[in-house]
Amino acid sequence: MEYLVQECKRALFSPVMKIALLLSSALFIAGFFEYIRWFPTGQISVLYAFFNGYNSGLTNFLIVVFPIIACLPFAASFIQDHRNRLTDLIYIRTSTYQYKVVKFFLNGMAGGIAVAAGPFVGMVILSIAKLIIGMPLNLSETETALRFNEMGIDNPYLMMTIVVLLLFYCGFIFSSIGLACSVIARNSYLAVLLPLVLYIVTGIMFPDYHSPFNLQFLYDINRGVPYYWPRMVIGIILILLSAIVFSIGGKYVDQSK
Repeated sequence: MEYLVQECKRALFSPVMKIALLLSSALFIAGFFEYIRWFPTGQISVLYAFFNGYNSGLTNFLIVVFPIIACLPFAASFIQDHRNRLTDLIYIRTSTYQYKVVKFFLNGMAGGIAVAAGPFVGMVILSIAKLIIGMPLNLSETETALRFNEMGIDNPYLMMTIVVLLLFYCGFIFSSIGLACSVIARNSYLAVLLPLVLYIVTGIMFPDYHSPFNLQFLYDINRGVPYYWPRMVIGIILILLSAIVFSIGGKYVDQSK
């Protein structure tokens, strides 16, 4: 139990995690920053500003670099533990199986929280702005709002909540990929960068806007068919593949000490 508490602190309360949270929040806010001066006029709605931070704004950068944000907190920790000989102490206190299971899920949690922090902070800020200066909740239909309507969802706050949950799921997936990459490359920097490279490569190889093989499909709800299950299935497959690679690759890393 003490080991689990210590690992939680390392994953969720480290300086790198704080940087990832700040970066995610700053990049999301940057997506609607140009509209802030229009908030008091009532011409910009909460939902419009939120979707500009998510996937619609000209200055939206979170959609580009979120794989790095997902991997920053903990994806390289397995390799770092081996380099620092920390695993020698950990394996005395717990089994290798328990260590890897805890590592995998805490890494996913850290990545999910880091990516979801941006839209969550954005939703809070815009909700406060609505209360203080009377911003309208929704004025005009955006492409993303119409996609939600196709799914039978009309409540703006439910739309924003789903985006937060979707980005948590997306962060979990990419941080899992990063952990798998770490045991293949055995390099801390590549553990963070390779998921971004994979994200870019799939976008080049599968440029079709609705292709499920373009990994932006996992982030952007406008892509693909208007259903939840394809994202869920593809995400689960990627998480399982990452877990298998991490399990097998981790054994080779352990044996190479």
